[in-house]
Amino acid sequence: MTEDSGSQGAHLPGVPLGAVRVDAVLSMVRALPDDALRLTTALALVDALQDDAGGSVARLRALGLSWQGVADIAGVTRQTAWQRWRLAGSPPVPPPDRPAGGTQ
Repeated sequence: MTEDSGSQGAHLPGVPLGAVRVDAVLSMVRALPDDALRLTTALALVDALQDDAGGSVARLRALGLSWQGVADIAGVTRQTAWQRWRLAGSPPVPPPDRPAGGTQ
């Protein structure tokens, strides 16, 4: 994210100004009536954004984009991109089996 001059506020690179108003979303979260609600809302947004980014990376990789290409788009190193999104698009790992009738 970058901060642009004027009244537009923060925006996402490559997205036309006005299409996404990060400052407006932050203002809405900050305007919530209590800290617990702000925290749960902010964490839900972070989770949703991380899932969305992971999905985008998985689709880009499926189209043949290299890890360096992903890194260049994200503005991070290739190693960071790989560490952050290497499992993107992978099926979730099921929980381990529990012994029959027992608790652990």
